[in-house]
Amino acid sequence: MTLSRTDSGQLPSRGDLALAGSLLVVAILSGFFVDANRPDTIEPSTWWHWALIATPPVLVAVRRVNPVRVTVLATIAQSAIWVSNLPEVLLAVIVILYTAASDEDSRGIPVATGASVVLTVVTGVGVAVAEDVTLYQLPLIALTCGTAIALGVNARRQRLAAAQLATDVTETRILADQERTQAVSRERAHIARELHDIIGHTLSVIAVRAEAADRVAQAQPAAAGEAVSDIAEAARAALGETRQVLAGLRESGPAALSPTPDLQATRQLVSDLAKAGVDATLTEHDCDKHNPPAVVASGAHRIVQESLTNAVKHGGPNVTIHVELTCRQTALNIRVTNTVTAEASTAPTGTQGAGLTGMAERADILGGVFNAKREDKRFVVHASLPFDSLAGKDTP
Repeated sequence: MTLSRTDSGQLPSRGDLALAGSLLVVAILSGFFVDANRPDTIEPSTWWHWALIATPPVLVAVRRVNPVRVTVLATIAQSAIWVSNLPEVLLAVIVILYTAASDEDSRGIPVATGASVVLTVVTGVGVAVAEDVTLYQLPLIALTCGTAIALGVNARRQRLAAAQLATDVTETRILADQERTQAVSRERAHIARELHDIIGHTLSVIAVRAEAADRVAQAQPAAAGEAVSDIAEAARAALGETRQVLAGLRESGPAALSPTPDLQATRQLVSDLAKAGVDATLTEHDCDKHNPPAVVASGAHRIVQESLTNAVKHGGPNVTIHVELTCRQTALNIRVTNTVTAEASTAPTGTQGAGLTGMAERADILGGVFNAKREDKRFVVHASLPFDSLAGKDTP
């Protein structure tokens, strides 16, 4: 923590000059009007007398430039004034001691304390050798200098506390801005995943149904018409879900979202794909005994949805897909396997596209694991989602 101070190359401020000027006037007046109660005090008669008297007030003007050096010079000048029995005004020295004790330089406090000790010792010597220096002046000098130092230390602590508070406020604002930016980024990523999954899967189903309709259009007009009807229904459903997601971008409050997909919705995904003419099957293990939480079921639904989309996209026209759900006491395991024919030139390899990245992110958000790899003529997606890692959190 650093405190602001006057740079060494900067001229004294107007306030410092005004204060120094006032103290200089007081010192000069004290030279003209010598205290009659102090018979040993002499009137200034030479230029160096006036130079000594003027030195502490003049140093006040530059005390912020180098408080340590100014304190040493002021102490020497004040001691010389006392030794020479010149009229003295201690106000300038008190101001300088206060400034040194309150300065950011860690040497300021010990130097100010040392100056206070020197001035007290010089006063003690004066008590011993000078008739006009009384014993009561000894504690008076010590207390006066000590009070100036104590006030300076307190001012330094207050400035440190204020600077620390300002730093804390700034850091808090920065953290708040970062958290707000991260929250926006997370929400945008969430919306992007939703749109990708919804639109990608629906377009894959529409493509399959369109190909089927094209193949049977001449021989089975009724089947072709049913396929076209299914395409229209899938498009309307996708349009509705897309509008639900986009509503979250426009509304200041929570958007009216569709129900969270569950395992039944996942079963329907596979069923709809099978009805569209794809060889898609589903097997479940113990999902009637261990029902996963809604957040886990929703994440599993999106992973299966994207896996089916990729399988149709990359698996070729005669792809075979098998979805396996295993519900354990503490986790839901997902395994999606699809065939990859030699004709499917765009079959996924080790590189991850947006779909695989999105599935990996969903599994990571849920505290689970995800991997996808090609094994000979099959592409296998595996995910394990724990039940208790995101209790109470939003659906990914």
